[in-house]
Amino acid sequence: MRRVSGFTLIELLVTVAVLAILATVAVPGFQSLVASNRIVADTNTLISGLHLARSEAVKRRAPVRFNPETEQPWGFSIVDNDGQVISQHRYDHGATQLSASAASIEFNALGRAPGCEARECSVTLTPSNDSVRGKRLSVESSGRVTNEDASKQDDYDEPGE
Repeated sequence: MRRVSGFTLIELLVTVAVLAILATVAVPGFQSLVASNRIVADTNTLISGLHLARSEAVKRRAPVRFNPETEQPWGFSIVDNDGQVISQHRYDHGATQLSASAASIEFNALGRAPGCEARECSVTLTPSNDSVRGKRLSVESSGRVTNEDASKQDDYDEPGE
């Protein structure tokens, strides 16, 4: 009698069961990874938008505003001094929420944001997945953009205290 090569039904069922167990362990970690990557991508997009607004203000030698739009779908627009839209972005993936401390952030012809004091102009991304930390982008009056975890508290004392 000739020997037939292949899988038996028992071997196939055991393999499928092992794969199912591995998948139930791996999927929650993968979802956290995807949510973390989404926050990083959205943060980088906002940083690019702030840098674009600043560079357009310097290039045009006129004020340019970065307008965060927190309603779903959230996004932002970059508008020149005459109200013309330079750039506009919308995100409808629902994985993050946007909040802002100011209705707009204005950069002047020198690339500075004179309306922004320490921590006054900030944009915060909050993930829908609780296992991932949100990000806060703060714009200093010099025009510099800083990026930190949204849950991080200020670790400096106010002058005069």
